[in-house]
Amino acid sequence: MLSVKLFSRVPVAQVRTLALDEGSRTSAALVRILLNERAGIVPQCEPLPIGASLADTRRQLVLRTFASTKGDIARTAKIVGISTEDVRGEISSLMHGNGDMRATEVKSAAVPAGASGDGARPRGGPAKAKAKKR
Repeated sequence: MLSVKLFSRVPVAQVRTLALDEGSRTSAALVRILLNERAGIVPQCEPLPIGASLADTRRQLVLRTFASTKGDIARTAKIVGISTEDVRGEISSLMHGNGDMRATEVKSAAVPAGASGDGARPRGGPAKAKAKKR
């Protein structure tokens, strides 16, 4: 006998997105089959990294939903089942570096001063150092 637990803030027929642990493919497949056969729904599935905390999971769900609603805070809140203030708080924490992103990751992606980031050289600067002739 196989079993899975599905936790939802909305009635099963209204589930649009599933957050699924990457470590349990069998359970993920089973819950998709059950939702399709019993409720007639095929929700979008969001993979969650193994070991992700509840806060990481919520943040990821809010961010992806926010992006899919083209930045509509009210719609994001309704879909995720949280308040608009909570959505604003999650987005704000990501934008201000209080989210899951590490400062070292942000620093390593920084473009040096004078560089455009597109591979082009700064105006007026040499394309490469010239070797001296002997």
